[in-house]
Amino acid sequence: MRTLGLLLSLALLLVLPQKANAQQKPSVLGIFGDVLHQGQIEQQRQAAASWAATDSRIIGCLQNNFRININQLIQNGIPPTDPRIQNTIDQCNQAIAAEIERQRQQALALQQQILARQQAQADAERERHAQELATQAAILKAQANAEQDRRTRELAAQAALIKAKADADQAKADAVAKAEVAAKQRQDELAVLRDELSLAQLVGDDPKDLTVLIVTHDTPRIVRNLSGDATFRGRVDACSMLGPLTLDSSNPEGRFNRAMMETVVQKGGGGVFVSPCSRTDFGRFDLLVFSAGQLANTDPDLLRSLVTVVKDGSYVKYAIYHQGDYETQLQARKAKVEEDALHQEQAKAAAKTDFLARDDAVISAIYSKIPASSVCLAGSSDGGLRYLVKRNDSPFVDLIPPGGMLRDVATKDAMFLAYKTGDCAAVVGPTGMIKEILAAFARDSIAVNFHPGTITADRLAHWRDVAKSASLAP
Repeated sequence: MRTLGLLLSLALLLVLPQKANAQQKPSVLGIFGDVLHQGQIEQQRQAAASWAATDSRIIGCLQNNFRININQLIQNGIPPTDPRIQNTIDQCNQAIAAEIERQRQQALALQQQILARQQAQADAERERHAQELATQAAILKAQANAEQDRRTRELAAQAALIKAKADADQAKADAVAKAEVAAKQRQDELAVLRDELSLAQLVGDDPKDLTVLIVTHDTPRIVRNLSGDATFRGRVDACSMLGPLTLDSSNPEGRFNRAMMETVVQKGGGGVFVSPCSRTDFGRFDLLVFSAGQLANTDPDLLRSLVTVVKDGSYVKYAIYHQGDYETQLQARKAKVEEDALHQEQAKAAAKTDFLARDDAVISAIYSKIPASSVCLAGSSDGGLRYLVKRNDSPFVDLIPPGGMLRDVATKDAMFLAYKTGDCAAVVGPTGMIKEILAAFARDSIAVNFHPGTITADRLAHWRDVAKSASLAP
């Protein structure tokens, strides 16, 4: 392509002088020279076109191998078909054909090398694949052997576990049987010991029944009076010998035990401190405390020691407290409380009914508590009501304690606020005036109690006569 460009450039240069000469003034010689020049240019143009169409390999061969200047040939109008250079071109064609054959042979050899290399690679790949298959087979065989070994060990371990479990189950069954025998012997022994205590009438029927034994002889803390009843001097020590004695008031058993120990304190007239003890040291305690239920699960040796001190007379029965009696008492107290509450409600209802039926001019009283530390007085500005309620024969003598504070209020609102805020624990005034503030008390959920006492309007109107007659009394 570079050679073709040079040829075209040269042809252009050969044409340009023609245009320049055409601008000059023509002459006879000039015309003849132009004709000759035009023929030369046409030969150069045709030669350049022929060389441009020539195989670049031939041009390269002429230039490189024979040092022929193609541009010079074009200037001289010599085309590739000129006989003068035909032999040289044939030599180049032969050289090119030889080069093509050489390249073909070289390509064939390269192809053979590639095929040989591919064959070697295929052989190597087959060898690698064969080795890989052999390796995989070896791995699979090793895995199969390992799995077989693992399975064998697993079966052996399972067999060992089964045997160990069977041995453990047998040992457990033997232990259970042995424990059952021991428990049976223990229960039999406990039953015999409990029977001995029961025969001595020292055990209640209910498992929660509480037995208290007291030391037979006087001690520094236990002294018997003329009738032989034991009295406590200060605090006595009690031993819960068959296990902890719950005194927790949050559960029924604890409440029962606490109530019964309070009964022991009241009976003995002194304090009692309950603590655990062992069979080797309970002899130093003034009282022994246990429940009937504890006898069923205690240590036979401990129970045997208890039977021993009872038989040898070291301790005697102080009291047996029955859970059933306690529950009966609780029910009776609950019924009494409910009955009292009912009577109180009935009394309050009757008092309210009586109050509402009174004449509005009658002096009445309402209260939140008796006695009232402060009392509001309403409906009298001349001191008459204050005088009458302070007299010893006042119907409100239980409501107004000696030294109680009396406070005059002039309006219903003042009376209501004083009672509501607690400035006055009671209000004494005209029944009609008090009736008018009852609705507000109900609205604000304020408790009101109605006092049964009254002062008639006539007595209030003539309070000075009452005062005068009192001063004249001998």
